[in-house]
This record gives sequence, structure tokens and C-alpha cells, in this order.
Amino acid sequence: MTVPLHLRRSWQSFVFKHSYFAEDICRDAHAFAQRGWLLGTSGNFSIRSTDSKGGHESTYWVSASGLDKGRLSVEDFIHLGAGLRYAHQNETRKPSDESLVHEAIYHHVKTAQVVYHVHPPYGTWMSRQQAGQVRVLALPAIEMIKGLGFNTHDVEVGLVVLPNTQSMQDLCTVLAPLWSTLRIPAFFIEGHGLYAWGATPQDARRHVEVLEFLFQQQVWDTLAKGVPPRAD
Repeated sequence: MTVPLHLRRSWQSFVFKHSYFAEDICRDAHAFAQRGWLLGTSGNFSIRSTDSKGGHESTYWVSASGLDKGRLSVEDFIHLGAGLRYAHQNETRKPSDESLVHEAIYHHVKTAQVVYHVHPPYGTWMSRQQAGQVRVLALPAIEMIKGLGFNTHDVEVGLVVLPNTQSMQDLCTVLAPLWSTLRIPAFFIEGHGLYAWGATPQDARRHVEVLEFLFQQQVWDTLAKGVPPRAD
């Protein structure tokens, strides 16, 4: 028996809204907001749809635009397909233009199931140093870096920083040749914010928290030494 499309979509909505991942994402958004990383209505969160497996067209759930993320709930997500196409015809809420970046991450990083976009202050400050071009910002080789997936602190690795733009399509174009070079499940947009992802909300949250800790160390080192941060 063929299940009508509107019933399949209703079931997908039910599954999403009652999933542990959706609840975890909302809890993480609330925690980030309390830290001041989602002031105003900034930031967005998404999760790859369970119907995107097995070669089907990739769809995802993303937080609606203009919301206070400190009060984000599972009812605040929009189901989207490629090109910001609504997966549900009766959807009227507006997704953020930045949803295109989430879509690009899911397209290029097959292991990504969750994407977080936040505005951590130390990372934002670091991203503004030596501004204006695509670059790699070296991260300190200290113990916390292992939280990004390395089995030792003794590693030379950096975070890709991209120039800010109001065109998410242009940003995705700049990103296109860089995906295979990323050693960290994240990148930063200069003076704007961090995109980080993982296989679970716990992974994505860990990547966000570890990176902001490393940025904080760099800011303190820079202020103590009076020298600009190194960028390659």
C-alpha cells in the first residue's frame, strides 16, 4: 500500500519533534544563549532528516529565522530540501538564508548529522585579526584540542576562516574547493560566527565548546605577548 505524501510528511514531523536529537539541540541552544553566544536572534541549528539516508534527496530540519534561540523548541524547526525548498507545502515560516550553508555541509560531509552556527565572542575576535582573505588560523597545541578528534595534543592544525559576505551562495562557492582540506569539523566566518558539526548533538556541542576554549587561550596569549595571532 502506498502511503499518501501528506501522511508521510506528518509522520516525519512527529518523529523529528519527538526525537532525542531535537530535544538535545534545543537544550544546547539554551545553554549557548546563556553564555552570550546567541544574542538577539542570532545563530541557527539544524539536523539531517532521517529520510535522507540510502541515497534519497537530502533534507534537513533547521531553526526558523528571527527566533530567540534561548527559547528554542522542537516546534521551531522547518523541514527543507535542496535550495531552501519547503518539504511541507503548508509551511509559511521563513528559514534563515544561512540555511544554504547547512545544506552545503550536509552535501559535502556525509558524516554530519547536526550543524550548529553560533557567535562565540573569543572566536569572533580572533577571526577579525589579519582580515580579508581565506586563511587558516593556527590553534594552540594543548590538551583540549583532543576534543576535536585528535588522539594527542601534539598536533599542528588550524581552523579555516572565510571572509564575511551577505551572500550565502557566494560563501558556498568559496567553500567548494576547501571541503577536502578541512581537518576540523568546523570553520569560521570572519567577524561573524562559527559553523561546527558532528554525528550527534553531543559531538557538535563539544566541537563548539572546545574551539571557543582554544580561541580564549589565543586571545589571552595575544594580549599577554602583545603580538598578533599567527595565520597561514
